[in-house]
Amino acid sequence: MPCYDPAQPWFAHVTVINANYRTDLSPPDAFLDPKSPTGETGLFYVRFEVFAGPTQADGPMYAVGHDIDKLGGYPGSGDCMIGFSMQLPKNITKDQFGSKHGFRITADGYGDVIESNENDNVVLWEKAQVPPLAPKWKEGDPSPFSNLKFIDFKAVPGSKRQLDVLVKNQGTEQSLQLELRLTVMGPPSPASPLGTAAETVSVNSTAIPPGGQTWVRFSARSAFVQPLADLSLRERRGLAQGANRRFRQVQSGASGFADIGPLSRYLVVEKNFDFVPLKPFFIALMNSERSEKVAFGEHKPVTKPPRKRPIAIPHK
Repeated sequence: MPCYDPAQPWFAHVTVINANYRTDLSPPDAFLDPKSPTGETGLFYVRFEVFAGPTQADGPMYAVGHDIDKLGGYPGSGDCMIGFSMQLPKNITKDQFGSKHGFRITADGYGDVIESNENDNVVLWEKAQVPPLAPKWKEGDPSPFSNLKFIDFKAVPGSKRQLDVLVKNQGTEQSLQLELRLTVMGPPSPASPLGTAAETVSVNSTAIPPGGQTWVRFSARSAFVQPLADLSLRERRGLAQGANRRFRQVQSGASGFADIGPLSRYLVVEKNFDFVPLKPFFIALMNSERSEKVAFGEHKPVTKPPRKRPIAIPHK
């Protein structure tokens, strides 16, 4: 999925799932099933490598890692799936990723988690083609998402702490009063690569009739947006190209796994806004699933060097 740092506008989005192959089925009917009995995992490491050429024989030119605290098992509690972003190297473009430069993603390459099958933890891309990208939408185009409820965003002139949001009811029944929540993110750290919540603000909309829409206003304690109207022409020219045009819409979609429910899908929306984000923030409908969420100005993840395994010395 795309990221939102103008200096490095691309991440790869990775989803890791704790699942078993259905042992009661034979290929080609066998599939990974998170609802097949599994154990809870402990801490493990996901490594992302980009090759110097289209295949692994060219050797890695870039590697970054991400620690996973744990994934839940079945039957049991806790999420059995997690998604996160891995930053691409700055010296390649999105059109070169996967085509000129193959890649490999390895979950638990150090064997920290004991598994029934240790051979299904690697995704190797040597296809000499770019992997699927998150769809992009521009104002005026038909939306590939059926329930794009967040319609517009506007700055409040003279204020860095307020934002107006337009919400639309695209259903056939009158909506209940909706709670919307703004979360402003703090700086990233090695323990929290995407940052942690620094402030949350909730507002309620009125009930909205079918096809109707309403504006709501968020007022935060700290500055998180910069109205363009408050900047001089010179200051506007100094902004990174497109810094105020992109945000991410999240909608749930079919996962392809039995009984696991929906996975998040990402839509990159490009639209001219009258503000730029000073801090990363997202807005969500609290009485809804992950589909009703948008994000602006996400942090670059803080990356850590890949872990090195200790060398085993006989009789020591």
